Amino acid sequence: MSYLPSLVAWDGEFGRIPSENRYADVDDDGQPDVAIGRLPVQTAAEADVLVDKIARQGALAGARRHLAAVDDQAPGDISFRDEASVLVASLPATSQLRWADVADGIAPAREALRDGFASAQVLHYFGHAGPEVLADELLLAVDDVPELPAASPAPVLFAWACESQWYQYLFGPSIDEALLLKPAGGVTAALGPVGISSPLLQQRLAERVYRGVFERGLTLGEAVRRAKAEALAADPTTRPVVDGFGLLGDPSLRLSSRPDTAPARPSRARPADPAADSSRGR
Repeated sequence: MSYLPSLVAWDGEFGRIPSENRYADVDDDGQPDVAIGRLPVQTAAEADVLVDKIARQGALAGARRHLAAVDDQAPGDISFRDEASVLVASLPATSQLRWADVADGIAPAREALRDGFASAQVLHYFGHAGPEVLADELLLAVDDVPELPAASPAPVLFAWACESQWYQYLFGPSIDEALLLKPAGGVTAALGPVGISSPLLQQRLAERVYRGVFERGLTLGEAVRRAKAEALAADPTTRPVVDGFGLLGDPSLRLSSRPDTAPARPSRARPADPAADSSRGR
């Protein structure tokens, strides 16, 4: 049951998808004008879980402990480790970073990711995913979520993948939803994909999100809003990612202790990359 149904957009590969970007676009120009997030609750008990997480999320300001989880590289894939390395290089110099790399073996990668849910403040995932799993090797599945360690406040998840945030999935919660709704653990918020899109297009959104969150000190919702607007202004072919990525959680969450109140500045136009259209989705 969706008590506040999303408007429908098109992600270019998967097809029609629910998109919060349509709600945030108040002047109908295709760019989000307000920061927006969704709390995917079905019951009063689930609402209580998220209210508790939101009440504790202030402790995440100034987050320094990060874990980057990466999928291995199959034929036709980009290198997810290389993609992750470029983006995490933009984290503050004081950041402490650990890795969970499927290419090093699925068992140690699972253990490292599990530890990350207990000790990291920010989790980053780069790779393939589906509504119920991260990575083809089942790095993490919905069924694993109840057994994850407790943490308060729980970390924030950036999922650069496909479908892990399909919050209208018919067969139960998506992996990102299950993590968000887990009491005393899981995640406090998740930025992730509803549909399928090119990793190269995702990079164009990700680099702007990270700059807004970790360099400018914007709230998560405002960083996403500006990143989407800037990405579209620079390259209209990023539309599938702009419409296909959304925030589960409170958009006022802040991960930096240095808030930036400066107005958004338009980015310079960037030519489209023909290779992006032919790259595999996640």
